[in-house]
This record gives sequence, structure tokens and C-alpha cells, in this order.
Amino acid sequence: MARPHPVAAVVVLAVVAVACLLTGFAIGSGPAIGVGATVLVALVVDGLRFTLVDLRSGAPHFARTITPSPCPAGRMATVRLSLDGGRKKSDIDEFTSLAETVPVGLSGAMTVRPATSSAHQPPSILTYDLAPDKRGSYVLGPATVTRASALGLWRGVVPDTVTSSFVVWPAMVQMGDDRLARDRTGETQGLGLARPHPDNATVRAYNPGDDLKRVHWRSSARRGDLMTRAEEPVDTRHAWLGLYVPVEAVPARREMAISLGASWLFAMAQSGHVVELACAGQYRVASVEEHLLDLAEVTNAQLAAGPGEVAPQGTSLLIMVGGAARSLSAQVVARPPHDGTSRVRHGGLAVVVSDSNADADVVAQAGWEVLRLPGDTGLDQAARRVIDASQDPLVIGVRR
Repeated sequence: MARPHPVAAVVVLAVVAVACLLTGFAIGSGPAIGVGATVLVALVVDGLRFTLVDLRSGAPHFARTITPSPCPAGRMATVRLSLDGGRKKSDIDEFTSLAETVPVGLSGAMTVRPATSSAHQPPSILTYDLAPDKRGSYVLGPATVTRASALGLWRGVVPDTVTSSFVVWPAMVQMGDDRLARDRTGETQGLGLARPHPDNATVRAYNPGDDLKRVHWRSSARRGDLMTRAEEPVDTRHAWLGLYVPVEAVPARREMAISLGASWLFAMAQSGHVVELACAGQYRVASVEEHLLDLAEVTNAQLAAGPGEVAPQGTSLLIMVGGAARSLSAQVVARPPHDGTSRVRHGGLAVVVSDSNADADVVAQAGWEVLRLPGDTGLDQAARRVIDASQDPLVIGVRR
């Protein structure tokens, strides 16, 4: 439980009360003794009631909303704290101040907004913006409030019990063709791409001879062409991402590689691919949101484990940061997908972030088409280079 602390006036009042008592006893003045005793009793009763009742009731419960959440690094998220249960702003009279607990990694990017309210929205007690520059998983809260006693003579700081998880995805750039976003409807994401409408995963273009009863009229009206329901996807396309990052890699290169991979996976998922991630010695088929969460929390030691023993399929992108060649050989580097005649299929591209050709040679010996990027390459430039070097132009909108 929080401890009560007297305000400055308590010391003054206590001194005055004791002086009144001593003076009253010295000169035999009943009124002086009464004033001194009354003040002392008021101080003690106010403190006891505050300690046993007010502080034990804890802080008012707050509801915390984070928009958007998760949030890519480098983008802004808005956090709003309000009294839980839709209570009115008059209820804040029970505390004198409100403070939020923010991790050290985020506190430097915190900007508090003025409190606002309207007839359509409940009053906001605390609203602030966060612009995280590092990926990771953070905990916001608990919020703390400073309570005051009934007479305002005692104060105590008490925490709320509510905390919120805040995931920061790796920084990302748009790698998909704008045409892909225009072809799909649905909620627009903070990355500038559109979330595919659920119907798009279960419909296909109408073919002559299809049963008219299977026409999906809503999708047909939206696209301007007849679309029919499909029991199963007509063509399941896979996108595979592998990451090699040695422990000794320069942090800026490591983060660029992770962000490049995250951007590519997001674009592949938006274009209808089943996305697969081989990272930290593990291989996983999951939603792009789950992959982005994995990349947000992956550690340096885990990245050094590489993709592990996997067999890429479909459109594949291998990203390796320079330095890994010292501990890798062509025999242990994941091999690109093949079509059965030892020819590399579309999309088998390896990006090597290095100032030396040694790392690129190792990956090339494993059969990959290599795109070497200098160590100081930025994310935007790296994304453009990958798009230009892609062998699957229909996937990410490369115009040749």
C-alpha cells in the first residue's frame, strides 16, 4: 500500500497546535488548549482516514487504448488513458495528478497532448503520442495517481493495476505495386497498403460454363467483372524469407536486414502469398502479423542461428549480413528452390549486405542469384534494389 506524506502545511499547523497547547497550559487558557487540541486531532484523524480508507481504495481504474497497435518502428502511435467504465470527468476530482509509466526505450519519444472532450467522446484524462524508433515488445503502465486526503493535508501516490502490451514491428517501407492496393478493398493499414478483403481469398474470375448460382455478386460489383466462389484457392503461392545475421554484425546493418525482410514479407502477404519465415534456426508458416511479431522480438543470438535446414519453395528471398561467411560454407547455406532440372525458379534471390565479395561468393556457390549491397545501404534504397532485381515482376509490381 502507498504511504501517506504530509504536505508542507501540516508541519506549520502541527507547530502552531503544539504552541497553542503549551501556551494554554502555561497561562491556563482553555480556548488556547482547545484550539491546539482540535488542530492536532484534525491532523491525526485526516491522516488515519486517508491511510486506512482512501489509499486502500487504490487508484481509479483506467482504460488504455493504443492506436495503431502493433506499430511499425518510426511511425507514431497514440495512447489514450481514460477512466474505465465511461465515468464522467468530474470523477477525476478524487485525485490531484495522473502519471503514466513508460519504458526507458520509449520515454524519449513521448509527447503529451492537451486533454480534449466533446459531446460524442468521453473526456480524455491523458493522451500522448509515441514515436518508437526500435522494434521490440514493451509494457505501458501502470498509471499512477496522487490522491489527497479530505482536508488536503496528506497525499499518497497509488498505482493502477492495468498495464498494456505494446509491440513495435520492425521499420518497413512499401515494396508492393500501388496497383495491388487499388485492386483490393478493405481497411487501409498504416503502412500504406490495404488489407485484402476476406472475399478475395475465396473467389476467382468467372469462367465460361461456371454455374451462375456460384457468382459472388458483391465481389463482381466491386471488381467490375464476374467473380465466382471457389471452394479452395485455385493457385496457392508461397513466399519464403530466410535470414542470416551474425552476432558481430553492425547494429545498423542488422536492423536494415530485418526491416527489409519484414517489408518484403508484408508485400508478399498483401499480394496473396502464403508467407513462410526461416529465422533463428526455425521454420514457420504463419500469418504475416505473427511473422512481424517474431521479427520484432528476435534477438541477436537467435538471428545468428540462420534459417536452419529448410527447403525453400516458391518466391524466395535470402538476406545475409556480411561476416557470416566466416562461419558458413556453401554446403550449409539454404539452397534456392529448384524446378527439378537444377534451374533456379523465379524469385530465388539472395541479398548480401557486405562490403566484401567473400560473403556473396559463399551464397552464390549455394546456387542463389546474388544481389550485394554495400554496408551503408539504407532501407529505402535496399528495397528499390530488391524490386529491380526481382525475377517475379508480377508479384511485387516490377515494370520491365
